[in-house]
Amino acid sequence: AAAAAGGIGADAGAGGGGIGAGFNVLVDLCGIFKRSSIHQVRDLVLKQFGPDQFHYVYHIDQTDSSDRVLSISSDNDVQFDEEFYKYLCKTYGAGLREKVFFFVDNRNVIGKDVPFQLIYQRRFHQPMFTKSVVLAHDVDDFSKIWQAMGRSRTMNDTIFTIYKS
Repeated sequence: AAAAAGGIGADAGAGGGGIGAGFNVLVDLCGIFKRSSIHQVRDLVLKQFGPDQFHYVYHIDQTDSSDRVLSISSDNDVQFDEEFYKYLCKTYGAGLREKVFFFVDNRNVIGKDVPFQLIYQRRFHQPMFTKSVVLAHDVDDFSKIWQAMGRSRTMNDTIFTIYKS
């Protein structure tokens, strides 16, 4: 995973037009990150975007499938629940999507929706996901991405870049 992660970071520069410039979602359908911890994903986000872009990494806990966010600066891993969502909205407003990086991998529960997408979209008139980078072996059927993203009802407003191996 380290070699694959390094390749993404090397190609993507924050200001460059490489892979995923300006994205806030990484969807791993081919298992590149299956042996990576959320801390290793966080390290990749830091390497890619620097310490000032994202403050949190959303992920689904592998032990109980709960929605979690890992603080990039403090390393606290907390429940992504209504109370924390409200805190994020109060702190960042519509800029929440520029401060939370969403990591979705193929170990996630199929059909599990990333919470608060519709609430965010109604309140701020924009999708929570700005651009999604999808890593896949074979994506002939877009429904695989749709399922991995939790059947997101906001996907019609999200830009996708698909990289096939």
